[in-house]
Amino acid sequence: MKRRVFQITGSNGQQATAYAWNAAVRKIEALVREAAGPERCTYHLADSESIKDESCGGHVSGLRTWKNDAGNAITYTINRL
Repeated sequence: MKRRVFQITGSNGQQATAYAWNAAVRKIEALVREAAGPERCTYHLADSESIKDESCGGHVSGLRTWKNDAGNAITYTINRL
């Protein structure tokens, strides 16, 4: 079975790779904590979308938008390679 690779790209320039959909979601949460920086402003998940294609074996892409109390937003896209 071929390993699934997911590319994660943030609107703030952050990038990462994960090998499962759930791992990609967890990686985004870690990137949000990193983006919060030392002041640790609080980010909340504002929007989440995903596209599944069962003929391809599951999730193929997604979008997650996180916003902080100041109104700053970071959008992460997940794409299966």
